[in-house]
Amino acid sequence: MAGRWSSGRWETLDALTAAVSTAFVAAGVLAKTLGLVSSGVAIAAAAVGVLVAVARAAFVVLRARARTAEAWRSLLSRPPVRVREMAHSAQYQLGVDQESQEVLRLLGDVPHAPYVDRDVGGPLREALVAARHGDVTLVVVTGPSKAGKSRLALEAVWATLPEAVMLVPKVARPATVAELAAAGCGEAPGVPVVIWLDDLEPWARPDEQGLSPQTLERLGSWDRPVVVIATAFGKGIEIAGSDGSRFRETFRDLLERARQFPLGSEMSGDELERLRERFGDQLADRMSQDGIGEFMIAAPRLVQRLDHDHDCPEGQAVVRAAIDCRRAGQLAPVPADWLRALAGRYLSVPMTAEMFARGLVWATRPLYATTALLLRAPDADDAYDPYDFIVEYTARSGRPIDPQVWDHVIDACDPSELLMVATIAYDVDDQVRTERAIRRGDAHGQALAAHNLGVMLAERGDMVEAEAAYRRADERGSPDSPANLGTLLERRGEVEEAEAAYRRGDERGDAAAAYNLGGMLAQRGDFRAAAAAYGRAEDRGSPEASANLGMVYEDLGEPEQAEAAYRRGDEQGDASAAYNLGVMLAQRGALDEAYEAYTRADERGDESAAVGIGTILLERGDATGAGEAFRRGDERGSALAAYNLGVMFARRGEFVAAEAAFRRAEERGDEDAAMNIGVLREAQDDPAGAEAAFRRGAEAGNAPAAWRLAALLEARGDADGAAEAQRRAERLEADELELEVEKPAEPA
Repeated sequence: MAGRWSSGRWETLDALTAAVSTAFVAAGVLAKTLGLVSSGVAIAAAAVGVLVAVARAAFVVLRARARTAEAWRSLLSRPPVRVREMAHSAQYQLGVDQESQEVLRLLGDVPHAPYVDRDVGGPLREALVAARHGDVTLVVVTGPSKAGKSRLALEAVWATLPEAVMLVPKVARPATVAELAAAGCGEAPGVPVVIWLDDLEPWARPDEQGLSPQTLERLGSWDRPVVVIATAFGKGIEIAGSDGSRFRETFRDLLERARQFPLGSEMSGDELERLRERFGDQLADRMSQDGIGEFMIAAPRLVQRLDHDHDCPEGQAVVRAAIDCRRAGQLAPVPADWLRALAGRYLSVPMTAEMFARGLVWATRPLYATTALLLRAPDADDAYDPYDFIVEYTARSGRPIDPQVWDHVIDACDPSELLMVATIAYDVDDQVRTERAIRRGDAHGQALAAHNLGVMLAERGDMVEAEAAYRRADERGSPDSPANLGTLLERRGEVEEAEAAYRRGDERGDAAAAYNLGGMLAQRGDFRAAAAAYGRAEDRGSPEASANLGMVYEDLGEPEQAEAAYRRGDEQGDASAAYNLGVMLAQRGALDEAYEAYTRADERGDESAAVGIGTILLERGDATGAGEAFRRGDERGSALAAYNLGVMFARRGEFVAAEAAFRRAEERGDEDAAMNIGVLREAQDDPAGAEAAFRRGAEAGNAPAAWRLAALLEARGDADGAAEAQRRAERLEADELELEVEKPAEPA
């Protein structure tokens, strides 16, 4: 990137050009006054004027670009550089661990370990090549600590994006990536940009506090390919991942948008073969057994130092305090004063200032190269990062986080850290600490904290406080809260205010709000508006919206659009869409294709799909397969599956099993099941049981059950009861006939 001019130099050149232009104008005026202007001179003067104007316009663009680049430099941990110009040793400043001297000697006294490609390397490189022709792409390599994620990602960037400019924001202040996105691009048009984040977790912050979906949208305004590349799950903390429809957090939102490439510690057969070719059988076997990352850093020495080196217990206490701060959600470097205040929790005697100083020196002493139990953060004042491998090692050991350390993190961390702290507490079902963390975030005006507080309060039934929290989040611009607020309002009958809330969420781009709005509009018969709302929800990634959109198109009498919507939902893995597609295909006789659609829905757990499969198998004469399908549907709670299973049992003479199946169907609301139970009871000479079943069927609206009840009562001489049952049967049949009358066509 040598030879880049500053904005000041462009301003100087612009001023000089302006002066030249002024001089030409003045000379032209003088020449005209003296009568010395010829046509050639006039043309030359005009040409100079045009050139000066073009030059000054270019200087404006170049000066703006230079100013952006200067703004970048204050946000980056290293100067921008073309990927092809990066030294290979730069990997050690970008998150790759320096190999131990012991390992380098084993490898033949090499300066660094040769790279051996992993199976996921090919797909990752293909994704990066495709990203060169796109807009903004978030690529995340996932896997445990020391799986080799950073090395894999960097090697893929070197191989596929040599002309790109590499930007490395300052991780000590996660907002730098949002500020970088807002500053615009300072590179020449069309030049691709790679933003290297390494670990994603510290960057994942809501709104403008770090990397968020909004930040990615801003990067899209750079009008060039932008690849944001990171790793995940290597910080050693445990994030189980909350249900996105309930407790919201930016980290999971980003992962849902990312192209993910999982990398495990264990070697596949092909990977092991490549290791053997590069390093020989003995070393390859050790790498495979230990894990390639653990082997490269001589991990056992780190564990030995942490757990069994008794020369400096105060040093071990300092490290354990840092580990627990990280595990509790403090992803930023841990301030030294925190460690000074907390390290005593891990000692049997009080921690003095002298002991802490000695312990900090021990904890930060490198075992080799750049690897130590505690690393001083390069971009932070007197703050430290615990080595990620030992954080993960401690988490795997099952050692609980010290409660006082966790409480200290909640009370003292930067407000931007609170979301991750709350998420970790939520994932381990620590409701008290979750609420404390999000209430503090709410007090700092965070929309997402107020939303999550509303979720927690609603889960425990405190709807009044939940509504208040959702309203605060809504007022702060939360895209998610209007849908939750609208649901509360709709349940208590405040339909107009609920619709207004759904519309606010829809305008903010929330899929759930658009989906709920579509449901409300469909219920009142405004199918065109409902289709538009479901379409917006579908565009925002809701496969459930595709299924509902298809049903609305069916209501509109547009089967082609309905089928297309069902197919889109099916392709996205939605069970209901696959089932509805199967129904459409079966209705038009495409049974083979319907069977395939039902099968996909069945594999996704749809209770009705098993009924569709069973029905088609019965038509094919496969009673055994049909019975298995009906059993699956019955186990999932399908009334119709239980009913059909009962019919199959009854035809085989298995009356006890048949009645049990019919009773399950009846309990699930099937109005015909009670009638069949009555028939079975009659066949077993149980008139009382039959009468009770026929009465239930008649009350459920089944006309045949009412007729059977009338016949039974008449046979035993209860004329009045029989007459009443007969009248009920006639009314039910009349209702059925009325429903079958075709409605007149509505005016166009």
